[in-house]
Amino acid sequence: MWLFYNLILCLIVIWFAGITSSLTSTIESSHITQAVIQYSTTKNIVLTTNVNKPKITKGSSVNKPNISSCAVWNTTGITIANSSTVNSSNPLNAFIDVNNTLYIVNKINKEIKIWSEKSNTAQLIVYSNFTFSTGLFVTSIGDIFIDDDYHSHVSQWSLQPTKQKIIMYINRGCNSLFVDVSDTLYCTINDGHLVTRWSLDNKNSQLVTAAAGTGCADSTSMTLNQPMGIYVDNNFDLYVADTGNDRIQRFSYGNLSGTTVAGKSVKDNVNLNKPTSIMLDIDDRLYIVDSGNQRIIRLGRYDGYQCLFGCSIPSCLSLSQLCDPLTAMFDIHGNIYVINRKNSGVQKFILATNSCQETTFSSPQTSTTTSSTTTTSFSNDTCAQPTMTLFPGTSSYENPLQFRRSQDFYISVTFKIKCVDSFAIRTTWTIFNCTINCSIPADIDPSIDLTTSELVIPARILTYGIYEMKLTATMTGKFYSISTESAYVKINPTGATANLVLYGTSIITSGQERDLILDPGAHSINPDEKTFNASDWTYSYQCRVYDLKNLSKLTTIDYNSNHPCFSNRKDNMLGWRDRSVDGSLSSIIILRDSLKADHTYQFVVYITNRRNATLQALGYLLVEVEISRPQMVAIACVITSMCSPNQEYQSINPSTQVSLFSECVGVCNSTLNISWYVYEGQNDSTTNIVRWNRFNHLNSSQNLHFFGMNTSDFTTINTLFLKNPHIIYWRFEVIYAFHHETSMSALNFIINQPPQNGSCSITPLNGTISTLFTINCSLWLDDDQIKDYAVYFKDSSEISSEQLMLAFKPIPDFQLQLPAGIGPQSLLNLTVQIRDQLNCATEIQLEPVVVLPDSTVIDTLIDMIENPDKLNTNNPVIEALVSGNQNLVGQVVTSLSQELNKKNKQDFEDAIRNGIDATSISVSPLGSKRSINSDVITNHSSNIDYIQKLNTLSNIRDYLMNVTVVLSVVNIDSIKLLATSLAQLTKSTNELSRTSSLLAARKCHQLAVELHKRARQTSHEDARSAAIQIAHCINNVLTAINAPLQQRGVFLNVNDTGHEIGSEDYEDDFELNQLIFNSIKSDDEASTKIVRTLYYQRKTADEIAQLAVITFSLLTSVLKIHLNIEQQMAFNSSCLLLFLETTTVQSLADTPVSLRTTMQPLAPIGTSTSHANSNMSTTISLTLFHRNNSEITITTSIDQPIEFFIPRDPNLSIPALIPQNITSNYTFHQIDLHDYTMNSNLTVSLHFEIQPMDMNLSYVLIYQFNRSSQSKKNPPWKVLCPSNLTNDSIYTYFIDNRQTISQKSIIFRFEEINQTDLEQCYQRTIISNPLRIDELKNFSSDYKLRIYSSGCYYLDKYNNWQSDGLWVGPLTDHYRTQCFTTHLTTFTSHFRLLSFTNHRFEFYFHDKYQFTYKNNVTLSNQIEWNQSYKHLNHALNNNPSHLEL
Repeated sequence: MWLFYNLILCLIVIWFAGITSSLTSTIESSHITQAVIQYSTTKNIVLTTNVNKPKITKGSSVNKPNISSCAVWNTTGITIANSSTVNSSNPLNAFIDVNNTLYIVNKINKEIKIWSEKSNTAQLIVYSNFTFSTGLFVTSIGDIFIDDDYHSHVSQWSLQPTKQKIIMYINRGCNSLFVDVSDTLYCTINDGHLVTRWSLDNKNSQLVTAAAGTGCADSTSMTLNQPMGIYVDNNFDLYVADTGNDRIQRFSYGNLSGTTVAGKSVKDNVNLNKPTSIMLDIDDRLYIVDSGNQRIIRLGRYDGYQCLFGCSIPSCLSLSQLCDPLTAMFDIHGNIYVINRKNSGVQKFILATNSCQETTFSSPQTSTTTSSTTTTSFSNDTCAQPTMTLFPGTSSYENPLQFRRSQDFYISVTFKIKCVDSFAIRTTWTIFNCTINCSIPADIDPSIDLTTSELVIPARILTYGIYEMKLTATMTGKFYSISTESAYVKINPTGATANLVLYGTSIITSGQERDLILDPGAHSINPDEKTFNASDWTYSYQCRVYDLKNLSKLTTIDYNSNHPCFSNRKDNMLGWRDRSVDGSLSSIIILRDSLKADHTYQFVVYITNRRNATLQALGYLLVEVEISRPQMVAIACVITSMCSPNQEYQSINPSTQVSLFSECVGVCNSTLNISWYVYEGQNDSTTNIVRWNRFNHLNSSQNLHFFGMNTSDFTTINTLFLKNPHIIYWRFEVIYAFHHETSMSALNFIINQPPQNGSCSITPLNGTISTLFTINCSLWLDDDQIKDYAVYFKDSSEISSEQLMLAFKPIPDFQLQLPAGIGPQSLLNLTVQIRDQLNCATEIQLEPVVVLPDSTVIDTLIDMIENPDKLNTNNPVIEALVSGNQNLVGQVVTSLSQELNKKNKQDFEDAIRNGIDATSISVSPLGSKRSINSDVITNHSSNIDYIQKLNTLSNIRDYLMNVTVVLSVVNIDSIKLLATSLAQLTKSTNELSRTSSLLAARKCHQLAVELHKRARQTSHEDARSAAIQIAHCINNVLTAINAPLQQRGVFLNVNDTGHEIGSEDYEDDFELNQLIFNSIKSDDEASTKIVRTLYYQRKTADEIAQLAVITFSLLTSVLKIHLNIEQQMAFNSSCLLLFLETTTVQSLADTPVSLRTTMQPLAPIGTSTSHANSNMSTTISLTLFHRNNSEITITTSIDQPIEFFIPRDPNLSIPALIPQNITSNYTFHQIDLHDYTMNSNLTVSLHFEIQPMDMNLSYVLIYQFNRSSQSKKNPPWKVLCPSNLTNDSIYTYFIDNRQTISQKSIIFRFEEINQTDLEQCYQRTIISNPLRIDELKNFSSDYKLRIYSSGCYYLDKYNNWQSDGLWVGPLTDHYRTQCFTTHLTTFTSHFRLLSFTNHRFEFYFHDKYQFTYKNNVTLSNQIEWNQSYKHLNHALNNNPSHLEL
């Protein structure tokens, strides 16, 4: 009968499809979304159109937990309901709602049993006379939807009070039900091969719409075959378990043509066998009950396929295993509940691990916040519901927080938590539009993260009105609670800026014979919108002749032909006309010959918003009219936020530099020169007119205050304003000179007065790093309102004077924890910066505070990690770290990091005193002095003890890193605060694990991206401060990850990973293949572990290297914005030297370019480790950039190379010279170069040092190379004169790397010569007694010998070290390498002490040749290397191929 009915139904659908064949074929071919099949309650079939996606009206009713890609569930299920509890051997369905309440269907007793999360017995039972199918769904408000299979309808049950109603009739049972976020009910008709939907809000509609399927069983994109489980996400995409077709289909709303997202028809996807259920996590990964394969799998867009249950253990072996699974569902914790059809119960599979951390701590576990879940482990006696405090302050519907639509803002929460056990806090923000009653969810951009403790709302996201920002914090674990807190926000209009000409230039030049276009419709700005909509505004214009001696009133420009501004017209015609296309006057033209030459006119425009008449703006423009026809020049601020419109002026902050750019509008190819001039203004109190005078210190101040005086860009630094506080008005004027005329433009500024009249204090005046200090700033006044308060301090461990951010708050009273003070009295000096809404700041120095270090804080933290039973949740440090407030977290992380850094330094010094080689455990800071090595012979126990200390402190850094990197970026202050914390936390590089290094690199890269986004709105001072700390962070991480690979640090225990290495992971790495092959061959577990550690360390180093390149590029782009011609920026710290300068180059057509120079403490390992031997070298990077941030390739000639020196680590240990017993023979020495130059891409220079035992003797070096290839002819012997005697009585000899290319070995001998021969050698003359090979004599005295190699290398685009185009200079010594290059890139140097063998001379000489220095020997005098080189600019301007630093 059912088969017959399906056939009839299919024929009906086909018949209607035939009637609309053209439309249906279009649907099949082009996925049109406006046509759907519908069923009425009378079981008729209709085809309707015009389907629009509904709006979200309620929250989701299903749990979408935040699941890590590395999550692991216990594979042994716990039976939580069976025949003894539900009286059914075959439970058809169950459901878990968003409150973690479990509903289970009892088919025999026709009831639904309900369990709350903490109850072991059913708390409520719902009875009814219905026949169940598997259709069951419970909404977030507790409504239960049940399919009554026998009576062909779906019922809705409400428990408060208990009542039932039939809401939908259907011609057969619903195997699956789902209610989406628009309150639409979906039903799966298994044997009807359909999924239908019906709006629960549309009470009058009788239509049940087909959401997927045609009613015919088939495997096309439009058909289904016995569908089962369904899921609808918040984008209204419908997922269907197309059971009979062994696939999962996704249907976008209104589209009857589905896409296969899982199944055998998907390329490279997993094969399914009768899938019956689907669910999604917060990252939209699919969880599929693959019933026919007796398993549950997961599919992610980025992390691919993973089998979760039923993967290797045969099904149905026990009650704890899957057995014919039907349905799966999440609870709020991520645990998975499964309905099995053949093992009499509901199983629960517990989420055991929800983190990708390679290392976990016993307690407190590394706080892991992935989007919405923060997990922190504690152990104590009691747990209490967390207390939540929202910032920036309390609010209500009647008294909401006020924000302009054009500004970013954030609402943050601080948790105060007292708990005894492991817990998780899930934070979820819901935003309601309060236009009616704060019950309608606002339409929010999906890019807004609603799951962090800090809700960040970018500008222009919310429309005008009042909103409720509701935070729901769900605390789970042994203690369960739900807390809510709301902030009310009102979004206000900002107000437009009316600009008559481009950029709102204050003064322009126009020609009498040229039309003047005033176009506020095109040039005005509405900061509340991305573009200015001219049709939203009305326009009115006024004008007057601007004669300072007889200033007239402004007169409206109308259709009166007698306007005084246009008196120059002789035809009595209007002097203007409407240029707008709609008659709105959004643009007008002042006609030629209307304005009189040699006169100045002032134009004003009034604009009013058509929808809101209170939104008005004025725009001013002064026009100087000349008889010629000059082009117009426009001027604007480079940093838009630094120039705020203020009537006729731009407000300017005296605490920051001002950068302007000018632009010639139109055809300006004939510009001859550009000049800038500065004027100061004085207000005439009698006329209220500002009168301008040329700034009389211009010439003397040019190099002090100004940059770019003759370019299109102009910069004045803040010293101009700070040294002239009496000047309130400033004008910056630019003049473009053309062949036949000039054009002038200017911007007028008024000093924005900073906050005044207030004071700040701090209490108490002494304490420790655990003390809560309170800062109170009262009575501060500012016309533009106070924006926030920021606290800064200076890092005592650095020589730089950079101030580091410690806190930023929008309120005048706040608490903070401070880092330890400096000096014997532990004094800490703090600066409070009070800023107004236009970013003008006043700085106040607080009274010095005594802040003592507290070693017990670190000891307690270590003890907590190692002994979870000793936790103390009242510890203020732990309380701050779990607060979720980035100010508190940032302060504590910075403070603890400084204490850890001090401890690291002390441990390092102790290790050195115990005889451990400094270079094996640490990389020396830049500019540091050599550590004093101990004469103590190191013992194994000292080394083990030191490594244990590193691992212990590394655990703490891992913990602090995890609570730091999850913090949100809310504004520029947030960037500075987080960057400061990370720079301090990563400072002790030998305590950074691989995990922490990668987390820090990713976070620092994110901060650089965020800073780059805000580059045009960030002041020079803020950009510099943030960039320095980000650069320190990423550079510290580079050193940390490369140090163990370069044998400059240890592989920490927390770096170990249990992951095996697949063949595809290392097949391109020859060296790693060799290591793995050898470890497998030896079957040595320890070797395998070392190889695995090495592999993951190098893999992480590659990722960090790529992030570092991008990060430095972003920072360079940000800083370049603030640099004008000849302006420089430099910062020098222990971990990084960075120099950035902008200049012009004649050879590049005077184009402005930027030169960036960096020095880092340690060279990166590079892709290949083959004998680079750069582990004792710093890294120098030289890069030229165009204005658009693209790199400029510079290639110089060999005759005019670039010279620079690369320092080595000051702790490099140089062994003593080796005594040579050679008086009894004709000793020759040999070095096998192949032992040191296995990588043919890397060449080395050779450096010989000889110390005579008899100081009356000197030596020449006689040497011969043997090439790698066979050669019939012996290579020539060469003789090398020594350098001048050093202070250590050592002669040195140098063979540069170009001579050693492809050489197999070098054979050499030192020949004694007297002082006369030495002088002749220096003078390149013949030695008085020519040497004969058969007359070589025994040495009259022994000598000491030491030989080392050096090299200059660059990093290519494939991250490989290369040496072509580089050579080593003779000024190379133990502590630096002199390099010459023909191009710019990243450079490092090589250093290695060489061993040699001794041989008697007969082994080498078979022919008796006489030779002299003049004829047969190549004489190299290294004095000729001492050449002078020209400076960078001279080289570039005179020869583009020559660049010297």
